[in-house]
Amino acid sequence: QVKGSTPSQRPPFPSLFASFEGTGPGSLLVHLHYDVRPAYWEDGWDGDPFLLRQGSEGELVGRVGGKADVGAWLWAIEAYKKEGLQLPLTVHLLIDGEYECCSETLDSVLDEIAVQPDH
Repeated sequence: QVKGSTPSQRPPFPSLFASFEGTGPGSLLVHLHYDVRPAYWEDGWDGDPFLLRQGSEGELVGRVGGKADVGAWLWAIEAYKKEGLQLPLTVHLLIDGEYECCSETLDSVLDEIAVQPDH
């Protein structure tokens, strides 16, 4: 990635979309992202910023960006299913690949999926 790049200087990154049907009325559209901002050594990193590790005082150090949110939503939905439970409403996950750099294609993706969430 080029620091300070503009959308026209890089290829678009795809959005992912998934719907999980619920039993009740209504739906929820959740906008998540899987891209991250670049990390530079000059920002003070003393190891790979994308590798979670233990710091000098026992703390956990690392960057996850929006990927942790994606995992959390998927794990929560999976937990419902493993317990034999139904979601109380339909959940739509829109996972953006361009969030950190402007979501230039978001409007066209929303038009394409044509989801009308209630929340």
